[in-house]
Amino acid sequence: MRTRKIVFSIITLMVPILFLEIALQLYYHITTGSYVFNRAAIPIYESDDVRYYRVKPNLSYHQQTNEFDVIYYTNNQGLRSDHLKKDITIDKGDHIYRILFLGPSFTFGWGNNYEDMYVTLIANSITVKGKEVEIMNLGTPAQPMNAQLCWLRKTGYKFKPDMIIQTVYGDPLNVATNCSPISPAPKVKDGYLYMGDSWVPSFLKNSAIVFYGWSIFIFCKSRTPLGLGTELYEHATDPTQMVTDPEGTVKKYRDYIDFVRKTVSMDIPVVFIYIPFSYTVRPSDAIRWELRQQGGLPGDLRVLREKAKVVCELLAKRHIPFVNPTDELVLKDQERRMYYFLDVHFTPAGNKIVAEQAIPVIREVLKDESPISK
Repeated sequence: MRTRKIVFSIITLMVPILFLEIALQLYYHITTGSYVFNRAAIPIYESDDVRYYRVKPNLSYHQQTNEFDVIYYTNNQGLRSDHLKKDITIDKGDHIYRILFLGPSFTFGWGNNYEDMYVTLIANSITVKGKEVEIMNLGTPAQPMNAQLCWLRKTGYKFKPDMIIQTVYGDPLNVATNCSPISPAPKVKDGYLYMGDSWVPSFLKNSAIVFYGWSIFIFCKSRTPLGLGTELYEHATDPTQMVTDPEGTVKKYRDYIDFVRKTVSMDIPVVFIYIPFSYTVRPSDAIRWELRQQGGLPGDLRVLREKAKVVCELLAKRHIPFVNPTDELVLKDQERRMYYFLDVHFTPAGNKIVAEQAIPVIREVLKDESPISK
């Protein structure tokens, strides 16, 4: 009898929850044309023997959320491309100047159509005398640098890139220097990417109740004056102390460049593009990260802007090209959002700012390919 009562109570509780979930999923579908479970997790991946996973080849995948409506195209090699899906040939003609872009989801262009990505905007503004500029975009959501360096060592060198542009995301000190394993290893099942063994986070992300509850919560919590975020640094440490090992930091970047050049067997130019966390640009976005991360924010909210400046200055003295668009992103964010409100990626406006900051640096590198100062 008692068991029946417990079962009845559970059913009584679950029915309205299920009804609410269905109603909110339908509301999301009516207002966006898609469902909540297609907002963050989409089945566009497949396993890869060298870098654990990659984006599927020959995609024409339509992702529609309450913030963006885009189509992801990939060519036969699984590289982000336009609708023509042109493959990159290993046998590169002398008339081709090939730029290889490496990096995570920002390089892939998550939440943006091909023409709005900073990769595309940069490529369309770069010219090399007597040559045709060709881009090869290995950008892969959530994929660490070291995994892509494994690909470069195993396969990528065959494509003979003339320049490599590496995106550094979040903390400017997190730079890989060689090919090394990822732990825990990411997995792909039915096209979906899993960064850990637990299914709970993915399940919760697919719930419309969780999504709308989370949205309302962060909307209320983020209703604070934006300013420029200078209030975050009133009690910050001395910027020179934010990078405790300056020479070690420079060595990391040098080691990355050395690895790349030895791998491709050419002293090709390497450019780094730094992409800050969204909350580094807009402090009120921090609440989203607090809910996403275990153990607090990934980095010190008060000092990440200054740390990037210090790293940029250190590298500039050694003639290592490092694009830091943070200040311009902060400034322009006062006019319109550089990052989506719920998603953690660039809007087209954010991509445009990064491209505008990177293009002069890359043009300068193309004019002067002198060796990096030791």
